[in-house]
Amino acid sequence: MTKAILCSGCEKQLMIYAVVLLIGCSPAAAQENGRDGDMDAVVRMLKLNPDNCPENLTAKKALPDMDGHTVYVILENTGSEDIPVFDCHIVIREDATGKIIYSFYEKGAWGSDTVAVKSIVIDTAHYMTSKGQRAFGVRVTTVDNSRAARSSETTISLFAPLDGKLIRISNKFPIPEFHRDRERLAQNRKYVAWFFPSKVTDVYGVMFNMFPKDADEYPSIYGMELNLCPILLFAPVMLATYSMVPELHEPIDYCIPDIIEYDEFKKVFGLQAGPFNMESSVIYGLDINIGGSFESIVDGASVSAIMNKHYIINGLTVAVIANHDIRCRGLQVAFINTCRDLRGFQFGLWNKNQKRSLPLINWCFSAKKGKKKD
Repeated sequence: MTKAILCSGCEKQLMIYAVVLLIGCSPAAAQENGRDGDMDAVVRMLKLNPDNCPENLTAKKALPDMDGHTVYVILENTGSEDIPVFDCHIVIREDATGKIIYSFYEKGAWGSDTVAVKSIVIDTAHYMTSKGQRAFGVRVTTVDNSRAARSSETTISLFAPLDGKLIRISNKFPIPEFHRDRERLAQNRKYVAWFFPSKVTDVYGVMFNMFPKDADEYPSIYGMELNLCPILLFAPVMLATYSMVPELHEPIDYCIPDIIEYDEFKKVFGLQAGPFNMESSVIYGLDINIGGSFESIVDGASVSAIMNKHYIINGLTVAVIANHDIRCRGLQVAFINTCRDLRGFQFGLWNKNQKRSLPLINWCFSAKKGKKKD
């Protein structure tokens, strides 16, 4: 098994090699996420509020080099419900006695108003220090929500018990994400015009979308996408009827922007147009649809004769009947406007955001202040 020896003067360079060479070589020993009796006991010993420790951001794993010992990683939300900020607690505990023998704490380790923590993984690959002590890693995946096309990042920090303390020997080293090889798939690039569904990866020109379909890999369009599905010609009529039901005038579930992988969305650089847009898309430019645009992210402007329901809109969204967006940075214009996270203005007969509801004109330029958790 490959080892990474961390010697003084070259620890940083060798740490890079350790991460790159060993990131895929973690042993198959199972990590346990969530809270069980042992995890709850550690939470009590650290005097943490269990309600502030999300189950998906707690993990434990047996240490292969320390028989009878388990490492626990707990992220504690010390921010608010709207803007979570996580302190990091890491302990090594004797299984037989339940005694904590090593601990590490970092205040405000992850999270902000734009960066969400998605997952944590304990990595027990064969990392070694220059003193012959085996180290373990903590991988944290975060998502930057500050732009329409969210970017995710996974970092690894290495820890080892040295000189009676749990020492961090590498702090948040970024791990490159290995996405599909676009150069290898270059033969699937099409120029001037093409059709979807197909296995095309990039279209430079016009793409004619003949039928909406879920795909493992959506194409990127540099130019224009035209939705020409005959079935969608009836969508505006159905949507107009749908828009008459008051209970349905709400944005999509609030949690969606924090869990969806936007990297897998179809991307349009230019114009997207048609009777109705119902495919998950990231649009940089202009989005024009008769019925509306649903489950999309727009950097630019979105125009509809009936209704829009975006995940994120950065710019201008205009509809005759309604705009119902989860996150808006800019301007909403329609008879009815709702937004769960607004930074900008709303103009319409009725306007609702996270701060207030008002007729004609509404606005918000700051996050709703949630109650801080005890």
